[in-house]
Amino acid sequence: PDWGIDLARGQDYIRRAWWLIAVPGAMVSLVTLAFSMLGESLSEILNPRLAEV
Repeated sequence: PDWGIDLARGQDYIRRAWWLIAVPGAMVSLVTLAFSMLGESLSEILNPRLAEV
């Protein structure tokens, strides 16, 4: 599934059927948050200078 296409298709129906873009929008947000948290964790593990502070 392509969430970007789902979001684009749902734009025309946002006032009548908001749930068409709510699920793909939430998934995009959750994936972005997950990658951000993964990057922060890897930075803390791999950067010894952060452990000193």
